[in-house]
Amino acid sequence: MAAIEALNWLANSKQYYKLVKRAWKLPSSLQRKRHLTHSCRKIHYESSGLSSTTRNSLSNKLMKKETLQKYPNVREILEERSKVFSPNIGKAVGRQVTIMTDETVTPVVQKPRRVPYNLAAKTEEKIAYLLNQDIIEKVPDDETRTWISPTFIVPKPSSDQIRLCVDMRMANKAILHPYTQLPTMEDVTNKFQGAKKFSKLDLREAYHQFELTTESHKIRPSMDQTDCIVIKD
Repeated sequence: MAAIEALNWLANSKQYYKLVKRAWKLPSSLQRKRHLTHSCRKIHYESSGLSSTTRNSLSNKLMKKETLQKYPNVREILEERSKVFSPNIGKAVGRQVTIMTDETVTPVVQKPRRVPYNLAAKTEEKIAYLLNQDIIEKVPDDETRTWISPTFIVPKPSSDQIRLCVDMRMANKAILHPYTQLPTMEDVTNKFQGAKKFSKLDLREAYHQFELTTESHKIRPSMDQTDCIVIKD
């Protein structure tokens, strides 16, 4: 319905001509149809005054609904493997990450950075979300922290969301970095010989899916100095 309304709105405008011209360069008719539908929905949502996050969410939901209607077996797979396709952030099973440190380096406790007042509400919302996802945790009052790294807020350019970052420059001086030989592009493509089908896998916030060991807690990043909240995963 949104696509039809958008097409009506674009009928007498130059934007429709540009959309068709861009879509015509795509190799298949199915790709051209999808491009036109998605572009029309996007313009319709923009004209309605919705935020970019809301527009993307609505568009993704509509595309997912169409996919489930066209391929019923996809719904069965999603329901059968609900834990794998959960909207929540997952956790790697049977594996933890250890941060190796140089004990000769003196621990540093840094002062917290001020959160801009216009981002305070979003920062609290983000911290509450991470606590609910079991990614961060509050440090008990009777536990002594030897390493504290300051947190700073970075607004995301493509949406109205924020990204919580930690300045680990001082802590990195004590962290021992393991080295490994990365494969070249030729090494990777050589393993594709004879392959016909490929899977595209996107792990949502993958770095948060690995839990830190108890030994790594002393130097783990601090997300907030006020309540002494630290990263758990």
